[in-house]
Amino acid sequence: MYLLAPPLTASLLPVAAITLPAWTSPAAICLLWLSRRLPKRPRVAVAAALGILTAVVWSQSAATVDQSLNTLIMLACVIGCLVVDLVPGLQAASGSSETDVDGPASWRPSAAVDDDATNVLDNNMVLNLEELAPEIDAVSAQEFAQRAARVGVFSSEQVATLEQLIESHQQLSVALRQAVSQKTLTVYQALHLLWGKEDRLKVGPYTLMNVLGVGGMSVVYRARKLAGGNEIALKVVPKATRHEARFRREMQLAQLLAHPNIVVAYEVGECIDRYYIAMELITGRNLQDVVRLHGSLSEAVALQYLLQAARGLEHAHERGVIHRDVKPGNLLLCQSGIVKVADLGLSQEAGGTDVGCPVRGAVSGTVDFMAPEQANPNARSVPQIDVYGLGTTLFYLLTGKPRVAGRTTQEKMMNLTVGRRFNRLPSGCTTARTMNLLNRMTAWDSANRFSSMSSVIAELEEILREMGRDHAARHLHVLVVEDDPAHLFLTVRLLSRTNRAIHVSKSQRLDNATDTFRASLETERPVDLVLLDLNLPDSSGIETLQKLKAIHPDAAIVVLTSDTAADIQDQCDAAGAAGFICKMDLNLSTLERTLFTIQSQIRNRMLTD
Repeated sequence: MYLLAPPLTASLLPVAAITLPAWTSPAAICLLWLSRRLPKRPRVAVAAALGILTAVVWSQSAATVDQSLNTLIMLACVIGCLVVDLVPGLQAASGSSETDVDGPASWRPSAAVDDDATNVLDNNMVLNLEELAPEIDAVSAQEFAQRAARVGVFSSEQVATLEQLIESHQQLSVALRQAVSQKTLTVYQALHLLWGKEDRLKVGPYTLMNVLGVGGMSVVYRARKLAGGNEIALKVVPKATRHEARFRREMQLAQLLAHPNIVVAYEVGECIDRYYIAMELITGRNLQDVVRLHGSLSEAVALQYLLQAARGLEHAHERGVIHRDVKPGNLLLCQSGIVKVADLGLSQEAGGTDVGCPVRGAVSGTVDFMAPEQANPNARSVPQIDVYGLGTTLFYLLTGKPRVAGRTTQEKMMNLTVGRRFNRLPSGCTTARTMNLLNRMTAWDSANRFSSMSSVIAELEEILREMGRDHAARHLHVLVVEDDPAHLFLTVRLLSRTNRAIHVSKSQRLDNATDTFRASLETERPVDLVLLDLNLPDSSGIETLQKLKAIHPDAAIVVLTSDTAADIQDQCDAAGAAGFICKMDLNLSTLERTLFTIQSQIRNRMLTD
């Protein structure tokens, strides 16, 4: 227990211990936790100085046996705490507030993230007029309406509706309750207008609607583009904070990935004082919440979810990205049954170290699911780290509890890195083959784990095949309609050879494309998107798009054209195109991101309609 205490308090007590009775030693144990949040350098310096002073004074004093023993105990405590602070990897076990190891407090909002987010964290909260009475009384109805009109995040129809409600009800409190119930504005927006902080409702081209969650370094909002469109999830981090470098890295890595089992990042950007990542809004729960609400999962279901996550992680590894925080809370289960990997906040390039950690020498990860080698901040990021995290996730899905033993974060860290104490699966919980899979994925020595996520996928597919369960991979089926052989070859090559999650069909004529699209609807792999060139042998111009939409009104069509006319994109939008790509700007990143973004937006629109 002495080794887990902060050194400052531990070093102050030995001086008093020279003159105080021996019973001060047990009392000191209760006081060792008072200085937990002091910075590392000051507490190490003070501990070292006072430790030396204590030793000198004790050696020159005439003390009783009890007092001498008491002083020696305290001196040993100082030395132990210095070792904990100075030895890499042990700092996490000391419970220092500088570590990034997730504990219960990891979801407490940081003041640097958003001063107001904690007040409106529950996006389903009802406007409590009694609690908001001071705010409402301090703002006149006219001033409130002016703020709503001035901020520029509400449409003219919303502002008109709000003004009408205020005029008809006379009382601002009644009008606000009505406006929230009619979804004219949200609770989050109402509160910020009342507080006079309406400028905080905008981040770049987005208007914030409510808070979805608060993490250690960011706030995730439900948002919508100012110009209208689908609701999205917007992850925001303030500038000039210790998390800035890590979030900028996340912004870069998010743009490298495009896979059905990874949350789609639409775009990244920055405004005056904040960075943001716009992502698809997932309607569903993470797997940790699923287990908490409904209990542990069956073996087959858990393996099916794990396989989907593994495929998303395999794609990330192929793009040189190691997630480093694989856990049930970062695996989102959509209403459609698709599992998506989320949150690249701790991700690294393969082979990199945690250079973006806000505290030098601190540990990043979630102790319940992190690999033992992550306790060393200088450890290289390799696929085996994610393999381990996915294995501990499987253990949690099957049992409803973490694999590493212990009640506190500090105890779990010690059990993970030194004691190697882990919980076991209940007898008969899984088949022998699944047990062997779990053991290999969670081997303490990374050399004994699966060497790649592809190996994990192969084993999972084989187990599910033996169970007679579905293990088919999900693909994005794209129909490319292009008559130019050069452009067709380039497009198909870009899609099929660089992303195995994309299945490509091709056609050079509109009539053939129509037949292919219709036939795909009768198969297990219908066409998701059509990449359509406007100029084909049997059709040309905007009529090509109009003809295809007339035959298949529900088809999601992305226009692929070299036409540089200024109004061509507006014409395509009016004709029902889901997207537009100029051939002059064609590259892998543009093509991938456009396709996955459009598919995600269409799916979300269908869920809300």
